Amino acid sequence: MEIVSVHGDPTKAHRLLSNSTHLTKFAQEFCHEFDTRVSFEGDNFSNRMISLEMPNGMRIGSLSVNSSSGNPIYVASMPSIISKDRSSKWSGSDARDSEKLPNLIRTIKKNKEQPTDAKVMEMFNSSIYHALADITNSREPNFGINGTQALDALKAILGIDNISVQQHVPDFQKVYDNYMKAVASVKDSQVTADRFKKGCTMIYIENDRYKADSVSGYYVADFVTAMSASTGKLGYEFQSPLKRYASLKETEYAPTVAMIRSYLEGRPKLFDKDNEFGVRYMDQYLEDMDIAVGHSSNKLVVLLPKHAP
Repeated sequence: MEIVSVHGDPTKAHRLLSNSTHLTKFAQEFCHEFDTRVSFEGDNFSNRMISLEMPNGMRIGSLSVNSSSGNPIYVASMPSIISKDRSSKWSGSDARDSEKLPNLIRTIKKNKEQPTDAKVMEMFNSSIYHALADITNSREPNFGINGTQALDALKAILGIDNISVQQHVPDFQKVYDNYMKAVASVKDSQVTADRFKKGCTMIYIENDRYKADSVSGYYVADFVTAMSASTGKLGYEFQSPLKRYASLKETEYAPTVAMIRSYLEGRPKLFDKDNEFGVRYMDQYLEDMDIAVGHSSNKLVVLLPKHAP
């Protein structure tokens, strides 16, 4: 099995591996054990860290080799998959490390931290949640009147003065109308959220949030919101595997992507030129476009509903 990813620069990855027998050994054993790949896009070939990917090219972490008293320390970092109670001397809470490679692989298996497709899909749960949550205007509508209006209304209710309140009737009517519109908006937003939950296409934009022009791929999968048989809670059930595209311009999504980007280009506060959609790292429902955007842990997703309003 070729462990170097076809989605990166194979020449750079092979050059980096050739400079470190320990990193090469680590990459070979880890990738064969867990069906993963490695890639490298940097220019520091004395570096002993290499990116870890799924076979479809999606980045899930890194493999690195440190040194202690001349002995190698193998470190597998997989944020969103590994979660330790505390950091160790050689790795953070999102990584495992060991002086012995077999021990490291055994520990990952023992803690059920293998980088499987199912684990990768779970990495999107928080971003999807934020995108869907922004659709629903769940706050209870409220309204307010000033002190004079409240006092005159109270006098009328108590039968003390039925005349003074009449001057406020036009204002009260406006307050009431706005309140009822807000009530309707809450109901409409819930209908919209329910429509999204019936089925969506999720497009994950893989990039570095704080680095310009860093998009490395677009990953697409369909899902529905459904009750989990194992947990008894609502969750996201993916109905197709993640499919990678270097660009969406030659896909069935191209017209939708172009329309969304054109819309956002006219709204600078919402626009980010660094991805084909033009979406920013914000949780937002764009009602005019009928799409939801969400992000969490540097994972930016766009949700396209399967069902029209």
